[in-house]
Amino acid sequence: MVTSKFNVGDLIIDSNQVHTIVKIEDDKIFYQPLNQNNNRHNCLNSIPLINLSMARIRPLLSPSEVKNLLKTLSSEAEMELPKAANNRINNNNAYKDILYLNEPQKTVKLLIHLQKLKNESKLSYADQSVFDQGLNHLSEEISVVSNISASSATTKILTAIKR
Repeated sequence: MVTSKFNVGDLIIDSNQVHTIVKIEDDKIFYQPLNQNNNRHNCLNSIPLINLSMARIRPLLSPSEVKNLLKTLSSEAEMELPKAANNRINNNNAYKDILYLNEPQKTVKLLIHLQKLKNESKLSYADQSVFDQGLNHLSEEISVVSNISASSATTKILTAIKR
């Protein structure tokens, strides 16, 4: 039997959205999207507890972590791309990999990097898509933790990264 640090009702986040844990049994965790007004139609997901970290599913940031993240956002350095991805054509795969890590600090660095590119010239469709995904993901988590609207969270993030 695997012990869990999660309880029914806890909020978790994957690389896509915030979920609510609805059941834990037989070493599996069952969860569904927090926002039921989306196109997933009350989808119920499950995953073995031992696979949570491999799937990059984690608890939400705490309110103090969100506050600190927003405070340091404007002074955060942009991400450094791996040497193998220095060719602009290949960067989109590296960007997506960073998003799928589901690590807020890395998502922030990615958003800052893409904002810098955006200031220099128009982003490609793929890069803009990654920027929007990262911004929406971070905004959703911040909005849930801070009990504010997603649009307010988006505005806070954009204001901080537009240096």
